[in-house]
Amino acid sequence: MKLLLIPVAILILASCNNKKKTTTDSGEPAADTSATTTTVEKDQPPVAAETTASSIVGKWKPVEANMKDMDEEEKKEFLNDASIEFTAAGKYIALSKEDNETGTYSYDENTKMLTTTSPDGTAEKIKAVISNDKLTVYNEDGTMVFKRTN
Repeated sequence: MKLLLIPVAILILASCNNKKKTTTDSGEPAADTSATTTTVEKDQPPVAAETTASSIVGKWKPVEANMKDMDEEEKKEFLNDASIEFTAAGKYIALSKEDNETGTYSYDENTKMLTTTSPDGTAEKIKAVISNDKLTVYNEDGTMVFKRTN
């Protein structure tokens, strides 16, 4: 399985299958959304009251990954080897053992939405909540938590 770690993912923030088959509520196959903007609104925990307006700018290391399609070995490798940096200039640098990626991002602190654009122009939108020194990102595949390292 090829992992996409968003910039969020993002190489790191969106760790999911490149070609994912899903079904609608009626059980019918859904359209392939792997190269489109993805947002997740259901099955997400509520945003905690202590969420702060801290900047996303900085270096982040994953400390927790609860993803549907990630086995224990992939999870261990991800937690040990991955990191992501968001610069003040609107760039991200995602690093992992297998791949490195740079791209651009924007973060809306009001809606808690992180939008990343990879070098090939693919844009992804995910829920990203910052609370103190933790960044929690949500997508349809699960949740990842990052800790600020600087």
